[in-house]
Amino acid sequence: MYSEQGEQEFLTELEILSEYKHKNIISLLGYCDEEKERISVFEYASNGSLDRHVDNASLTWTERIKIGIDVARGLDFLHVGGSTQASVIHRDIKSANILLTGNWKAKISDFGLSKITAINNEMDFMIDDACGTPGYVDPQYVEQGFFTRKSDIYSLGVVLFEIMCGRTAFLHGQEDLVHLVKRHYEDGKLFELVFVGNLILGFEECRNLMFIYRMN
Repeated sequence: MYSEQGEQEFLTELEILSEYKHKNIISLLGYCDEEKERISVFEYASNGSLDRHVDNASLTWTERIKIGIDVARGLDFLHVGGSTQASVIHRDIKSANILLTGNWKAKISDFGLSKITAINNEMDFMIDDACGTPGYVDPQYVEQGFFTRKSDIYSLGVVLFEIMCGRTAFLHGQEDLVHLVKRHYEDGKLFELVFVGNLILGFEECRNLMFIYRMN
């Protein structure tokens, strides 16, 4: 279906992926924009999106940590601007937008909602219409309308907890992940949420991992 909004998101993604190239950002291979046909061709990520794998017991902790680091590196590249003088705010970081290659390398995708801004501009955008995905959106953005690079970092934190807890931000009929983590943290029982499938790390290593994720 052709729409002005869809056209703008299509052009935004083309602009960003043509300029920002990184091993943890999905590569644009080609596109078609002819009359009412808009097609983008991306590199193939054979393992699909991260949300399909967070509860996969065969995904080892080594692979989980690597995926988390990959996403953080890709987002950092967008925020610091790479070799350009502009920074990209993704605005829709979530596990469904993290694609995985055959060797579990993570790549950030879906830049239709993204915005380009000056690197030294701290208060980047004031958005009237809500964007992003419930469960991943920074509460301060919802309350105040300001979306900054810190809002992306909040969404990254949710993704890291998905990786660590082995479940997505929302499960039908269950408490959403953000409130679940907050409740366990306040009760001093955060470690109980660690996904035990294929757990090969010792207690001390897991505790250190929890500390790193909390600091995010």
